[in-house]
Amino acid sequence: MSNGLDQATPFADYDATYAYSRMGGKTSERAVLIVNGTVFEDWETVAVIQAAKDGPPGAFRFTCSEPLAKSYAAMQIKPGMSCVIYLAGYKAFSGKVVSRQVFYDSRRHYIEIQGSNYAFVAMQTSVISKTQEFKKVNYKQLMSAIMKPLNVPFKVEGKGSLPNLIFDRVAIPPGQYAWDLAEQYARQIGVPLTSNSNGDFVALAGPREGTGNDFVEGQNILEGREIIVNRAYENTAGQGQMEAKDKKWGPPTTSVPFIKDDPTGLIPNQVQQSGYAVIQAEVPVTSSDKEHLKARNNFEGTTLDEDSITVWVTVYGWLKTGGGGLWGPVRSPATVKSPMLTFNSPKQLMIEKITFTQDNRGGTRTQLELKNAAAGAADAGRGRIDELPTANPPTNI
Repeated sequence: MSNGLDQATPFADYDATYAYSRMGGKTSERAVLIVNGTVFEDWETVAVIQAAKDGPPGAFRFTCSEPLAKSYAAMQIKPGMSCVIYLAGYKAFSGKVVSRQVFYDSRRHYIEIQGSNYAFVAMQTSVISKTQEFKKVNYKQLMSAIMKPLNVPFKVEGKGSLPNLIFDRVAIPPGQYAWDLAEQYARQIGVPLTSNSNGDFVALAGPREGTGNDFVEGQNILEGREIIVNRAYENTAGQGQMEAKDKKWGPPTTSVPFIKDDPTGLIPNQVQQSGYAVIQAEVPVTSSDKEHLKARNNFEGTTLDEDSITVWVTVYGWLKTGGGGLWGPVRSPATVKSPMLTFNSPKQLMIEKITFTQDNRGGTRTQLELKNAAAGAADAGRGRIDELPTANPPTNI
């Protein structure tokens, strides 16, 4: 599937419309904000964020002061206006202006513009539905139904495909925000949420394609930071509840573990060594095979694996060292070789968050947050428990 980033269409293609070629300075360091078709450039500070799992997964913050602020104020950039951002000639963001701050006194005039991609609409808008429920739907069908009234495009990206797990019944509490519902059920099928440069609401079915995200100490790393953690438990187990009905109620529906016994004898030994955490499903479990529980539990375990190694690297500029457009995209592979960060040979990681910045102190930079890319591949070695033993349910209820 597509990685969702319009890296093949640089802003230079639109010179005839926006006279981009007549702008001074380095093209590789030029940030352009287009609001309702009007171009704004020469900002004092620039920050554009692309992330996975964050809400919203894309945001920006631009500031300017005298002498530009007076002319920008006259243009009256207001919340709700559509905007697109190009960095070094490549589209990096699409969405809306969400806030405008102005400050002035006898000596200064300052403006700050902030915005978010279209996921922001889902974060502040309740689900719109006639019945507040959906039956026999998979995740893609559910998202298409709740995002369409909000005019928020929903896309599936990544190298794989979404699990075709069917939700027998999705009951939506009155007033629940669309983002909260989307994230809740995304965890249940084991996929993270993000966005792309077009501002779409994106569910990631596996990693995105991306090359050239290579960082080497002494060559392109300006700053490096590493955190390696070891949690108090090594294993996760999932449980949930089924929806009670007239002929099915009580313990058989209120407690649904993966299995009722442990034929391998594995759990007692592991519990003595490191223990485990119970992951409670946020939505009703719907099928006897418990695939929803398994997916939810695996998502939690994979997230914990990813968080076991976090690396931040800062590089100069917004473009990849060897060419190929902006750094990224989010959830694509990256490598780090840095003996000071204990990586004597290139370490395979995964991009979780990208922050493009520019100011008069640090210049033009990109900071990338990287996570452990071995998550999921080392499940067997980590000893995750996918089943939770339970005693027989009480009979006096």
